[in-house]
Amino acid sequence: MRIRTIVGLIAGTTAATIVLVATAQVSGRPSFWPKTKGNPVVNEWYSDIPWHQKLGTRDGNEIDVAEINRRWARSAGEDVWSQLIIKETHPEVELLTAAPKTGVWKLDDRGRVSFARWANDWHNLIDETEAFYLSVAARGEYRFKGADLGILVTRGRMQTDDHQLTERCRQWLDGIKSQFAGTPVAPGETEGRMTPVAFKKS
Repeated sequence: MRIRTIVGLIAGTTAATIVLVATAQVSGRPSFWPKTKGNPVVNEWYSDIPWHQKLGTRDGNEIDVAEINRRWARSAGEDVWSQLIIKETHPEVELLTAAPKTGVWKLDDRGRVSFARWANDWHNLIDETEAFYLSVAARGEYRFKGADLGILVTRGRMQTDDHQLTERCRQWLDGIKSQFAGTPVAPGETEGRMTPVAFKKS
């Protein structure tokens, strides 16, 4: 008796599955999946749609693609990044004995910077108190006027609307440059040893 019941359940489940598959093949998609309005920009479900709408419900709800696109546009407009190319501005030539290393750096409330963690990418920065620094000039190399020292990438703006550096930008610059140390080099000692590196020509 028990065996007959199990066999009957398996047969019933198989028949129901065949009916659902046949319905999906005829109609293209089940009727209880949510409808879309407008032209989607991608051929897949949006990641911010609730799961009950992704999987479909019988409530007849609809997905407004235009509203989702407007939401994404607002989010993209709020995500602002800044990049600084830090150069040496003093005329003296020095042999570097210390230099900031590549990674994520932290800016505290008093304007001091400290190394937070190693990284090779800036996309995981938490907020504007963190910045990704890419080292260009390392210990054992020379720094001189116009030499590129490194690149700093952070969230938020570093320049005002009238093209002036913000206070936070100046704090980052002073903090990173304070991590450098060097010994003076006598004139002529660096002849043929210094290789200028430039990321942007004026």
